Amino acid sequence: MALFALGGCGGRTPGPDGQSLEKPVATAEMIDAGGARIGVATFASADTGATLGLSVSGLPAGAHGLHVHEAGSCATPDFKSAGDHFNPGSKSHGLENPAGPHAGDLPNLRVESDGSADTSLALDPALLGTGPRSILGSQGTA
Repeated sequence: MALFALGGCGGRTPGPDGQSLEKPVATAEMIDAGGARIGVATFASADTGATLGLSVSGLPAGAHGLHVHEAGSCATPDFKSAGDHFNPGSKSHGLENPAGPHAGDLPNLRVESDGSADTSLALDPALLGTGPRSILGSQGTA
């Protein structure tokens, strides 16, 4: 399983037509249980919403669960230092849970047969804001 710790800051840059362009807010290196770099995650925001861009390699093909965890620590080999899933609203687990998902629940990552995945996922803009659902706190998230 790959995890990442968030760090960084950013903002929005106006485009030539005055509309906001997507700009990275946080980037993180993704590592495997052995500590080897397997990819990068980029959280970005714009007036139209928020995204998570992922580029990874060296993973088994298929679907992989993806979550934001509550602590900005990813100590290998078990990543337990990352804590529980980010869940400031005390919601139930799972994106399709009728009681509502954790704020840190993300869509599965689909890895190709060659072990790679390059994708962009739409996020709740509140995750990159300043409120209680933000993952950009001073202690970070993973």
